[in-house]
Amino acid sequence: MPTQEKTGKDGVGGGGRPHTPIFSAFLNYEGGSLSSYHNLIATCRAQSPDHLVIGHEIPLTDDCPLITNLGGELISKGYRTNYQIRSREVRLIAEEGGQIGIVSLREAMHAARAAGLDLVEVAGQADPPVCRLMDYKKFLYEKQKKEKEARQAQRTEVKEIRLRPKTDDYHLGFKVKQARGFLEEGAKVKVRILFRGREITHPEIGRELLRKVAEQLGDIAQVDSRPKMQGRTMLMVLSPE
Repeated sequence: MPTQEKTGKDGVGGGGRPHTPIFSAFLNYEGGSLSSYHNLIATCRAQSPDHLVIGHEIPLTDDCPLITNLGGELISKGYRTNYQIRSREVRLIAEEGGQIGIVSLREAMHAARAAGLDLVEVAGQADPPVCRLMDYKKFLYEKQKKEKEARQAQRTEVKEIRLRPKTDDYHLGFKVKQARGFLEEGAKVKVRILFRGREITHPEIGRELLRKVAEQLGDIAQVDSRPKMQGRTMLMVLSPE
C-alpha cells in the first residue's frame, strides 16, 4: 500500500502549509497496482503541483473537481462516484433499474467491482443516498450525446428556394407558396436567384424579383438578410415573424 501524505489537525500537511486542495481524492487500492497509483499521482501533480491532497478521510468539497482511481482519469464533478461517495449506507439500485435495497457502502462497492461497473450517487439528498450500478463513462457519453441532439433540434432549420431572372409569375407564385409552407413550420428561407451568361449584367432584375417575394410573404416573414451578390447568385434570407 502506497504511503499517504499526512495532514495535521488544522488541515495542515506535513510540510506545514494549509491544504486548500484544487484536487481531492478518495483512493482505495485494494485491487489497484502500484504503477497505476504512481500514474495517478503524476497526473494530479501536473495539474496542481502545490495543492494535492491524497488520502482516505479527506472531506470532499462541492466546488472542486474530483479524481477517481478508475484508470487514473480526471472526472469533473457531476455525480459522486465510487470512493467519492461519503455515506456509510446507500440505497442500491441495480444496473437494469431494480432495487437491491439498503446496504453498506462497502457492500455496494463490492457489488460494483464484482459486476465491473461504477457505483454512482444519483440522489445524494435522499436518506440514505440513492446509488446505482452503471458504466459511468458510457452514461456520460450517452448524456452528452442526448444534450448535443437536443441542441441541434433547437437550431432553426434553413430551407432554400431557387429562382431565375426569367421566372414568370406562375412559377413565382408556386415558389412563394413553397416558401410560405417552410416559414409556417418555423424555418428560415433562403431565396436564391441564379444568373447565367449575360444575365449577371442585370442584377436589378434579381433585386426586383426578390422584392416581390418579400412583399408577398410580408404577412408572415421579415427580411433577415437583404439581397446581396454571392458569385453568380443573388441571395436574400427570410425568417418567420
